[in-house]
Amino acid sequence: MTNGLVKVKVLIKEAFKIAKRDLVGKGYKRYSGNAVEICSQIIEDRWNGTFFEGGETLFKEQFWIRDFSLNVKGIIALGHIDKVRRNLAWALDIYKDNAAIGTTILERRTVTDFWHYSADSLPFLLFSIRESGSSWLVEKHKDFLNREIKKYFRTLYDPQTGLVREIPFSIPKDVIMRNRSCVANSFMIFTQKLLDKSFPELNNPFAGRDLRNPFIDAFWNRYHRYFRNDLERDGDVVSADANIMPYWLGVIDDKKMLKSLIDSIKKEHLDEPFPLKYHSFSDQRWMRTHPAARFFSPNYQGDSIWTMMGPIYIDLEYEFYPDDARAHLRKYLELIEQYKAYVEVFEPDGKSPLKGRFGHVSETGTLWSAMIPPLVEKLNVYA
Repeated sequence: MTNGLVKVKVLIKEAFKIAKRDLVGKGYKRYSGNAVEICSQIIEDRWNGTFFEGGETLFKEQFWIRDFSLNVKGIIALGHIDKVRRNLAWALDIYKDNAAIGTTILERRTVTDFWHYSADSLPFLLFSIRESGSSWLVEKHKDFLNREIKKYFRTLYDPQTGLVREIPFSIPKDVIMRNRSCVANSFMIFTQKLLDKSFPELNNPFAGRDLRNPFIDAFWNRYHRYFRNDLERDGDVVSADANIMPYWLGVIDDKKMLKSLIDSIKKEHLDEPFPLKYHSFSDQRWMRTHPAARFFSPNYQGDSIWTMMGPIYIDLEYEFYPDDARAHLRKYLELIEQYKAYVEVFEPDGKSPLKGRFGHVSETGTLWSAMIPPLVEKLNVYA
C-alpha cells in the first residue's frame, strides 16, 4: 500500500473514531483537587509511556508537535524532562521513517499534516529540542533535518516578496483556509532565528535574508496599530493569533507595538468574557473553514473561546494590565475547578464547552493545561 493510501485509511479511521465518540456521548474524566493539581494530573495522564497525547478522547493516541511544543516549557516545569526527551527521540524516528515532519503522528507510525503543509511543525520541533536540551538528536538526525529544512524553505519562501508564498499553510489556527497569513510568516522568521542562534550545525537557507522588515511592512497596520490577519483583499482584520504569536515566538519584541496590539484585542472584545477568541465574528465565507471541521463544528475557530490561546495572552497582558491578567487567570482557575478538567474550546458567551453538530463536543484533558501552573506562580494568583 502506498504512503498516500495509508494516510487516507488512517484519516478515515480517525473520522470514524470522532463520530463514534460523539454518537455514544462518552463523558470525560473529572479530576479532584484545585486547578493547579488538576492540570498536573492531566499532564501525567497524557503520557502514554511513549509520547504525550494531545487530549483524552478526540486526540487520544495522537501526537501533535504543535500542542507538545506550545506546552513543552510547562511540561518540563512539572518535572517531565526525561519524558519530553524520550518523546522527541521517538517522534524524530517516526518522522524519519515517513521522510516528513508533519503536524500529527497517528497510530504511532503515520505522519500527516492537518490540513496543509505546516508552517509551524519544523520550527516547533527545533524549539522543543532546544528547550529540552536534546542537542544529541540533531547530530543523530542531521541529514534528515537538513532535508526537511530545505523542503521548508522551498515550500514557504517567496524570493520575490520575502514573505510566504500565496497558498494556505497549516498554523495553530489550522482549519481556516486563508492565504499569506501573519502567523505563517511569523513561523518562517522564527525558523530563521532558531537556525541562526541555536542550530549552527544545521544548514540555514534563510541566512542573510531580511524577513523581518518585509513582514512588518506587509502586516503592521500603522494607523490602527495591530497585525493584520493575512494579506488577502479582506484580510485586514484583528485576529488574536496574528497579534500574540509574533511575540510568543520572539519575532517582534517592540513594547509599544505589543501594548497597542493588546489594546486592539481589547477593543475588539476578543478577551471577553474571558480570553481568547480568534475573531469577533464567525463568517464561513471569510474563514473558509475546512469541510471536515465545518461538518463537525462550524464555529471551531470562529468567535469561540480557545484555552490554548488564553494563557499566552494573559502572560502578555500582564505586563501592561496586571489587574486584568490576574482576573482572567482567576476565571481560568474557576473554570478548571468547575469542570474538574481542562476544556479545549468554549462557546462565545463562555457559558459552556463548545458544541457542534451530531453531538460533537469540545475535547478535554488537553496538553494546554501545562501552561497554567507556571502562570499561577508568575502572577501569584490562586483560586
